[in-house]
Amino acid sequence: MRFYYTDHARENLIERKIRKEIVEETVLNPEEVFDDKKSRKIAQRIFGNRLLRVVYKEDNKNPIVRFAHFAASCGVFLTSNLCAPTSEQAPGVLTQLKE
Repeated sequence: MRFYYTDHARENLIERKIRKEIVEETVLNPEEVFDDKKSRKIAQRIFGNRLLRVVYKEDNKNPIVRFAHFAASCGVFLTSNLCAPTSEQAPGVLTQLKE
């Protein structure tokens, strides 16, 4: 599978200091994925204590990444209970939340 990035996505990743590796990991192994109103997909995955959202389209099964960002609050965007990560998903996060 080959990933493509729009110019806007490339600029966005540089500006927000998001590595392509975690964008691709999010698309390939999302914790949650759904369709938006514009026939795009939104993949979501937690990294540490942050939720990464990747907006993309598929062209012959190859993702075209349009935008990616870390959500300000994961509870706003998740439809499942991913805001309470397990210690396997985010080591150290549960300790921080309990303190």
